[in-house]
Amino acid sequence: MICPKCGKTNDDGVTSCAFCGAKFTAMSAEVKKESGGFFQKHKTLVIVAIVLVILMAGGSVAGYFINASKNQRNKGRMHSALMQAVCSPAMQAPAGKW
Repeated sequence: MICPKCGKTNDDGVTSCAFCGAKFTAMSAEVKKESGGFFQKHKTLVIVAIVLVILMAGGSVAGYFINASKNQRNKGRMHSALMQAVCSPAMQAPAGKW
């Protein structure tokens, strides 16, 4: 066991450090509280970051489908306008000349 106070290695199962005399039972609770890693210490921050990433991804997907539907409608309008211009009676040849 490594002493949290002086950092020296002691035998497993001992209750105090052989080098500095620090008690392991009282310090082990403090060390467990302090040593939680990044995710344990910043749990709320991690959850908020994950939620924001999910919302941004959902917004991107929704924006893609909204834009795709607008493009599809515009393409239909352009096709109709083109067909009207090409097939309008004013563009056709007079009946008796051909």
